[in-house]
Amino acid sequence: MHPLTGPVYIEGARRGDALAVTVVDIEPDDFGYTTIVPGFGFLRDVFRDPFIVHWNLTRLEARSKDLPGISVPMNAFMGTIGVLPGEPELETWLKREKALADAGGAALTPQPVDALPADLCGPNGTAKDKCVRTVPPRENGGNLDTKQTVVGTTLLFPCFIDGCGLFAGDVHFAQGDGEVAGTAIEMGAKVTLQAKVIPGMASLLTTMHFEGGSQLKGLAPGSFYAVSGLSRTLSSASMSSRSVIRATINGCEIVFSKPIGSGILAYAYG
Repeated sequence: MHPLTGPVYIEGARRGDALAVTVVDIEPDDFGYTTIVPGFGFLRDVFRDPFIVHWNLTRLEARSKDLPGISVPMNAFMGTIGVLPGEPELETWLKREKALADAGGAALTPQPVDALPADLCGPNGTAKDKCVRTVPPRENGGNLDTKQTVVGTTLLFPCFIDGCGLFAGDVHFAQGDGEVAGTAIEMGAKVTLQAKVIPGMASLLTTMHFEGGSQLKGLAPGSFYAVSGLSRTLSSASMSSRSVIRATINGCEIVFSKPIGSGILAYAYG
């Protein structure tokens, strides 16, 4: 479930235009959390038990009694942001994701239970079979989890309907590369965005683009410890990713010269 605000009607925006959305400010709540949910995450077969890290947040850093001595700098962004699809796009996505689900792939098809707004997407909603989920991200944005879209960056979206229908939420205080456990440092926040319509530019945007200046320098570490991963079969690139994640967890214990909760804390923050 992603807490979202919107959709917001953008005056002057028309189908075929582009929408430039600048992240002006993100004011964090004072509490955040990171969870491991059974059956969810890249190593769900390894970390099977529920787990939660509680974070105390300021505009500068996150600290947790679960990770004494560790400070995580604030690099906040919206995990979910995008615009509404038009009818042609919606029909394309529904067919594409149904085909994936029918083939045994990982696809989240419309689910009316607890869906909002209830009059459209709920069990008795008038469009319950067309209410796509925020996962996966699509040509309109969605659950992108692009940690580089911090304050000062500008995101570019194609407008598929008049008014564009901007939505945003699922705010993260900070996130590792990949959100491999399924969550980042999740939080509530007050977010200030500025939208600008760029006439007739949607045809150049098949997906979300983003731009900025020196903001990404703040994401660069002062030092680093890197690992590599291998797949011993030819079957799947995901095996290499799993190998990298396991090696990174071990690497964290090497760097800190002690076990870190049997790896669960390192995994949770990944």
